Amino acid sequence: AMMLGDLGAQVIKVEPLDGDWLRQIGPFVQGESALFIRLNRNKKGICLNLKQEEGKEVFLRLAQGADILIEGYRPGAMDKLGLSYEALAKSNRGLVYCSISAMGSQGPMAELPRTELDIQALAGKDRQLGVPGEPPLRDGYDIVSSNAAWAAGQGILAALFSRERTGEGQRVETSLLDAAIAIAQWAINAEGNPDEWKGRPLSGYAEPPDHGYQCKDASFLLDIGRDDEAWNTFCTAVGAEHLATDPRFDDFMKRASDRMALQEALKPVLASWSFNDLRDLVQGMGGTIVLMHNFESLVNDPQVEALEIVREMQHPVAGKYKTLDVPWDFSEPIARASEVPAPLLGQHTRELLSELGYKKAAISALLAKKAAA
Repeated sequence: AMMLGDLGAQVIKVEPLDGDWLRQIGPFVQGESALFIRLNRNKKGICLNLKQEEGKEVFLRLAQGADILIEGYRPGAMDKLGLSYEALAKSNRGLVYCSISAMGSQGPMAELPRTELDIQALAGKDRQLGVPGEPPLRDGYDIVSSNAAWAAGQGILAALFSRERTGEGQRVETSLLDAAIAIAQWAINAEGNPDEWKGRPLSGYAEPPDHGYQCKDASFLLDIGRDDEAWNTFCTAVGAEHLATDPRFDDFMKRASDRMALQEALKPVLASWSFNDLRDLVQGMGGTIVLMHNFESLVNDPQVEALEIVREMQHPVAGKYKTLDVPWDFSEPIARASEVPAPLLGQHTRELLSELGYKKAAISALLAKKAAA
């Protein structure tokens, strides 16, 4: 929804009376969740109790005039509320109704609760980290949930394009499991090939973890390439001539297969080098070398700054904060991270009810009955 808002959509976020659970997740700035602020920009907020008929009636009025509805309940929850696609499409045939669930809407595990970490494990993501023979490791951030959002956004835009041709909306569905498997297609497709593979194992789990190389001021990844002559030149340049003739590293496949030993062997040699000097050397040879950033150093990287990926914005409570811009550039300015801040809890409830045609007395009645807040 945030991405669609950046593309120009007016987004209305419907929260329960006690708010989106993300509001309670830290870290906090002046009592406001840093995550909520960044993921809910360009939205208006309304609090509704969908278990009360009066609250449901407000929701139905909102849905009747909407192009898109996005919901993230477990399968069947919206049906029980009387808010299924079939029910809403009766009065809004152009509605694009997107459901995002953990495991999809069918199958033996569809209705079970699942977390990001559950899906990572189930989809085999954990098995591409760690060391063979030892327990698997999880990814350090919500890569599956983020990819599910991208999948939903693509599905919604495709459905909108179809509606331009047919006039009809439709239901779009994706899940965290769909998204987790989709981003593993490189390994799944490669390892699912029935032909015998003579080279290195393709599975990330069959390879040791890559901790990179260390010099006196940085950690980095380094790739000299497949050319053994380039490897010899590099060894001479850094003062490691003995490694050029070391039988463990004298051809590319050996260096690739025993990367941990190579990193250990180069450690004392590279300890006296600065990263900038190594970068000039390696790039001059046609190899690749990049810093292994943490998030703090990443946002200050000159290349990230040149692309203007990080932007500073203003929130009425938290004040100035940094966030990420949209990851697209257009020749025409049709998308830019909206500077409209994330809504405070129930901030636009009265405004939106008024726009839906509710009079002051009716609004006060809804608030008094706790159908809205």
